[in-house]
Amino acid sequence: MIYSQDTISHRTLDAFITRKSDNKVHSDLQVVPGISDHSAITCHLHLQKPQHTVRTSVLRNIKAIDRLLFARNVQLCDIQPAFSDSVGTVVNRYNLTLGNLLDTHAPAKTASQSVSTHNGTITKLP
Repeated sequence: MIYSQDTISHRTLDAFITRKSDNKVHSDLQVVPGISDHSAITCHLHLQKPQHTVRTSVLRNIKAIDRLLFARNVQLCDIQPAFSDSVGTVVNRYNLTLGNLLDTHAPAKTASQSVSTHNGTITKLP
């Protein structure tokens, strides 16, 4: 947050960056005229580390599947619908059978990753 220039030559030498969600970042701001054309800016900063969240993903190594063996196993599956089967029954059997095949050829692996978000913005005030 830049409230005013900190040099006589109207250049900004220092700034600090905050997250957009920070509503009260500092208090007791003071500008102290200094040596040469620089001023010292003092304040109390009220900053906190961003919260970490854990993101979990389910992954499959599809590229490692033996395509010929997978195709042969698909052909051996009994997913042909009977005349009396309802559409829902056929769809469920199809999904279950192919899901089991996929679990056999490319097992699902769970990966967790710690993530922290830094959506900081620079706000320049007149």
